Amino acid sequence: MITKLWHEQDIISRQVITFTHEKELHFPDPQLSTEINALGEGLEILISTKILARFVSLNFPGKDIIFSDNFFDLPVGRSIRITCPMPDAWSIEQVRQTLHVCSLANIIPAQPKIADDIKHYWIGLMPGNIFNRILFNLIK
Repeated sequence: MITKLWHEQDIISRQVITFTHEKELHFPDPQLSTEINALGEGLEILISTKILARFVSLNFPGKDIIFSDNFFDLPVGRSIRITCPMPDAWSIEQVRQTLHVCSLANIIPAQPKIADDIKHYWIGLMPGNIFNRILFNLIK
């Protein structure tokens, strides 16, 4: 399900609701494509996708650049226009080579779900946590 927040004629925010935790979903590569153009003293970045892209993020490694939007969802077949200032003393070619665009599909899980479950139960069995549960039940 896609939700949108409008202000007059402009979409201010767009969010995809999945009805489950992202870590339980498999996101295939959204095949993000970018087109970068100079826009006065700044940049215009057009991003499009062939399938749903969750939490798309942009950055220039080692640079502190503020983008007009970041960490957004990009629904199927849509594109978005992002603006930002040009990094100091960079050429448009440096920007094209350095810009890093990724989505949740690019993040490799740290461990399988079974490992999360084992860790959860193991933490629950720690003496301090058992003591806290007993104390909490006595207070009730």
